[in-house]
Amino acid sequence: MAYKRNIVLSLFAVSLASSVPADTQLEEEAGMFVAGAELNDDDITLLPAMDFRRWPEDGFFETKMSLVDALSYAHADERGAVLLDLAEIYLSHMLTAEAQSLVEGAKEGGWMDTDRYVALHDAVTLLRGGLVEEIETSPLAAEDRPDHGLWLSLNAIAAGDAKTLSDNLPGALIGLSYQNGPVARALLPLVTEAAIGLQNTVLSEAALSLVGAVPELAEEPAGLYLRGRHQANIGNFKSALEDYFEASAGRDSYAARARVALADLALEDGTQGALLAARDVLSAGAGAWRDDRLEIAALERAATVSARLGDPFAALLAFRRILIRYPDSDAADDALRQATAHLETIYRRGETGVIDLTEWFDLHQILLPTYRYLPRFPEFNEILADKVFEMGSAYLAIAEYRQTLGIYDNWPSALGIDAPPEVIDRLRYKLAMALERAQDWEGALDVLDQIDVTVDAELRNKVNQIRLKALSELEDHDNLLRTFVSEPDAESLRSWSRALFVRQDWEGAKEQYLRLFDSYPDQFRLSDASYLLIAAHRTNDDALGRRVALAFPQLSESEGISSLAARFLEDPTPLMPLRGEMTDDRLGSVADVMTILEESGL
Repeated sequence: MAYKRNIVLSLFAVSLASSVPADTQLEEEAGMFVAGAELNDDDITLLPAMDFRRWPEDGFFETKMSLVDALSYAHADERGAVLLDLAEIYLSHMLTAEAQSLVEGAKEGGWMDTDRYVALHDAVTLLRGGLVEEIETSPLAAEDRPDHGLWLSLNAIAAGDAKTLSDNLPGALIGLSYQNGPVARALLPLVTEAAIGLQNTVLSEAALSLVGAVPELAEEPAGLYLRGRHQANIGNFKSALEDYFEASAGRDSYAARARVALADLALEDGTQGALLAARDVLSAGAGAWRDDRLEIAALERAATVSARLGDPFAALLAFRRILIRYPDSDAADDALRQATAHLETIYRRGETGVIDLTEWFDLHQILLPTYRYLPRFPEFNEILADKVFEMGSAYLAIAEYRQTLGIYDNWPSALGIDAPPEVIDRLRYKLAMALERAQDWEGALDVLDQIDVTVDAELRNKVNQIRLKALSELEDHDNLLRTFVSEPDAESLRSWSRALFVRQDWEGAKEQYLRLFDSYPDQFRLSDASYLLIAAHRTNDDALGRRVALAFPQLSESEGISSLAARFLEDPTPLMPLRGEMTDDRLGSVADVMTILEESGL
């Protein structure tokens, strides 16, 4: 049987460990082996328990089928040996999941106490990135096994044990020479990165020389990333950026790591150009690598880069992907912690007009589904509602105030807490104001009825002012007159006055209109003057009538009330009965009065 052997690589690795430079020919021959070139040697001594070199690389299918065939004829006590041979051939091609299943089958056959079983079991664990707890007792760690440094290094990498890794890493390079091509090619980047991570420059450069001799690695993301990381280690950041940038165009895990590393260098550099380049690279690679910590790392860097560039919305979109794809991760918790500050930036920019209202509203609609149950999001929603109300969009403000209240309504189930009652009452009052502006009087009254006005006297006063307006528009004069306002504004006084006028309480109407006239002269309308003039007439208060007629000469030009105004403007002589009766006949009932004033434009 022809076996693969790599004495060249072994000698090369020994020279690395002793810091003796190797010549170019040795590097080339080592690279040829790692790339899969066969070196035939019938005198090769197989390693005990497990040796991948026993299986030809170019005859995998035929060898596997022959073993499968042998398995079908094997006796029960022989099946374990065949299963382990099958596991070894699968491992020799880095088909670790299949090998693991076969090793478990051998265990069921009672082979678990053999060195061969333990070696293959531990190799499966290590090649799948796992940790062997009792590695010192494993056949793979035996001192007489020349590749034991490789297996100890893999275990140290899994354990995060830098000391053990440092002690065994030179032996790991030697150990690569005892593996076949597929295994050596798979482990070379891992061993190289370990050397780079330990900042062992001699071993790093030697391992990179081997990587450079393997076409499948040299110009692919793996080789480019490793080279870039080494360049960053030795302070050659320009070369590191170039290598990372070239590697970032790929779609494998090393390309993903290159994008993260490039972003880290850009963040450390901090210049606008570096940050923009990192943003473009992260954006171009979004979705190229998914479902593990590398995607999370890339999204976190994208958020940080966007924030540094003054784009909190892009940062929130990156956080949103983390929250959607990894909702139970620590990264999701961290994203939520950072999101609030970015949201506040956006909503304050909208509040101050830095962001156009249309753009702001579009951003809000995108952010709402993801961030609505952040504790401060209702506050931001309220800021938007206030802004659109301020700009005159009553219907949009109504929708946003209701949406804010809806978020608070769901707090008990979503967050396990209740919204502060005073916050809910404040929002209901704002909603009522928006409904008033939209002239939805019944809707406004429904909302006002939900507000607790027993605690805050100032709020009670403001609530009743809106209530008076709504009741007036609905002509519910009885309830209107039962509504008290301690500090009435002009609209409140007008509502009371009109209600008393309709009820023909002339003295009451006169008193309230006069109060409106004296308290808010700049808000006293011509229609108010007309009603007050009529009330003065009904109460025979000629002095007041003359005062109003003089203050509002336009009344003498208004159809229907002109004769009454003219009468008060005449010399204060006794009123002729006939003229008084004619005026009363013209004004007629309250309904007629209202009609006359409406027809007169008052």
